[in-house]
Amino acid sequence: MEVVDAGDRGLGPAVQLLAAAGFLRASEDVAESLPPGTVVLYALDGAGDGHDPGEPVGVLLGSTVMDVLVDDLEWARAGLVQYLAVRPDMRRRHVGTALLRGYLLRFDDLRVVDVVLPPGDTAGLLAFYGPFGFAPLPTDPHVLRLVLPTRPLTL
Repeated sequence: MEVVDAGDRGLGPAVQLLAAAGFLRASEDVAESLPPGTVVLYALDGAGDGHDPGEPVGVLLGSTVMDVLVDDLEWARAGLVQYLAVRPDMRRRHVGTALLRGYLLRFDDLRVVDVVLPPGDTAGLLAFYGPFGFAPLPTDPHVLRLVLPTRPLTL
């Protein structure tokens, strides 16, 4: 499993993966709803030949868009995971874990990462994000927050 930037793949595979996961309709224009600075990461299945690492089987759309107050003492750079989706037949194969690790390692200046949960199975999503250290915000249980220690981070 390899995690890579969208590069020449663009948003086409992301739209397909997000639609398959039920986050949006395949006809929606995802690009219009993304804040500036959004990063698109793909998990590739590794089934391609020596020149092609395979097709995208998962996607993470995230950004670093804000600073937040941590422990009422300091401002810290925060990231936001807008979407994380894995092709249904590839779930439970650590694709989502690879994508989230790739995001966290890529942005080594982050101290806080938020995930806004979609409606539905919040218990299942908390089971996925919880081992990374994400916990619901006391003020909004539909937002999970991870406060990272001072870097460097090893996962």
